[in-house]
Amino acid sequence: MRRWANNAAEPELPSWGAALSRPARPGVARLRWALLAVLLLMLGLWAGWAAQPAQGSQAVRAMVVFDDATYGTPAADRALAAVGASVINQVSAARMAVVELPSAAAVHRLAARAGVRKVEFDVPVRATEVATGKGKPSGGTTQPAQVLPWGINEVGASTVWGSGNRGAGVNVAVFDTGIDASHPDLQANIAGGYLAIHDGKYRRKTSYSDDNGHGTHVAGIVAAVDNSIGVVGVAPEARLWSVKVLDSNGFGWTSDIVDALYWAIGTRSDAVRDNDIQIINMSLGADSGSTVEATALADASTAGILLAAAAGNDGSAVDYPAAYPEVVAVAALDSADAVPSWSSRGPQVELAAPGVSIFSTYKGGGYATLSGTSMASPHVAGAAALVWGAQPSLDAAGVRALLDGHAQDLGVSGRDELTGYGLVRPDWALGL
Repeated sequence: MRRWANNAAEPELPSWGAALSRPARPGVARLRWALLAVLLLMLGLWAGWAAQPAQGSQAVRAMVVFDDATYGTPAADRALAAVGASVINQVSAARMAVVELPSAAAVHRLAARAGVRKVEFDVPVRATEVATGKGKPSGGTTQPAQVLPWGINEVGASTVWGSGNRGAGVNVAVFDTGIDASHPDLQANIAGGYLAIHDGKYRRKTSYSDDNGHGTHVAGIVAAVDNSIGVVGVAPEARLWSVKVLDSNGFGWTSDIVDALYWAIGTRSDAVRDNDIQIINMSLGADSGSTVEATALADASTAGILLAAAAGNDGSAVDYPAAYPEVVAVAALDSADAVPSWSSRGPQVELAAPGVSIFSTYKGGGYATLSGTSMASPHVAGAAALVWGAQPSLDAAGVRALLDGHAQDLGVSGRDELTGYGLVRPDWALGL
């Protein structure tokens, strides 16, 4: 709305308004009032139209799940073609096609087609980093002398190292913007990866490298190498897998996470034994979930994968996927073990970990200090790698139970909505 200065005259009425205020011949007056009535009617209709959700003719992105007999057949192709769907990706393990539809109405028409089990809107997801800092690297590509970030001692990781366990051989997948594969503080621990983005500029690419910085920062918290430079991760000998589900802007889609989850599940059923994903860290979130995502997470949990995710950074309800029961929702703490105002809270919060002013690796071989539940979650993923490395006979449920049962209680006794069971302590979980 335009504001007028206190000493300024208000703008004059439009000429048609001024004309209506002057006496006129009866016939002319009736014509003017008729025109005004038509104008008001048109404005009312326009206002009503504008108040409707802007989805009638706007293209939408959706996840289409077919039944087993229909997926991958001409019948599925015909169902998609009938509503003008443009296919973005196919996830065979989920019997799912990711499509762009010409309108929201097409979603309902497609859901009614034979062989279609469900159609859901594809929910956007984002990296859960606090707005302050913006991830610009401090130090650029210059390799600083190694320091121990405050969060490492806070969770007791160095005590576990003293027992001879640094998470060697444990496979941790980082679902994020990718990892800088040439970073000198990460390179030795990167075992491989997967590109789950199949649209935009990534359509014809295969690289899962980091073009944002967020994923590299998260990866360093999990498993930066213990050498003479930079930083050290919680589990400095764990194997990192770079799974790119977020683009250069830290943005992605639920369907990309679903695709990546089934990729991870697939590693546990192939003939290669040393690539079995055991832990997935998801420093990302969305305001809502979906039944397709819930099914994929349940399948990953059933396959024996431990799932950890950032609780969120808006100080309110826990984000998805952290809000699902299969996922360890992680809240953030500062160096005084206090919960920052922006850390999301609720009954789903399971553990808390350092998440304020965390120094870690960054893209381009650099380092950065960032804050967010994005930084807290990888502390838990790294802690899980230490426990699993010490007790490889455990399953994911056993590792989770040890971390929950031996967390450092903060504030209210027992589980609470701010910190869950408390600060993650892998040293306590291992009786050290």
